Amino acid sequence: MITKKQLSFIDRNKKRDKAEIEQLQKDGWRVGVVWECSITGKGRAVKIRDVSEEISFWG
Repeated sequence: MITKKQLSFIDRNKKRDKAEIEQLQKDGWRVGVVWECSITGKGRAVKIRDVSEEISFWG
């Protein structure tokens, strides 16, 4: 079960991340979020390659 303290921590992180992403975008950066869990485990190399290929098409 998640505690109020944990919820507060998560909420603060989400707000911080949102503000940082917005600032990067204002500064002209394109921002993509890659969750660690989406590129680890079995087939890690293929997952990382797929993400890298997807990002390369942003141009």
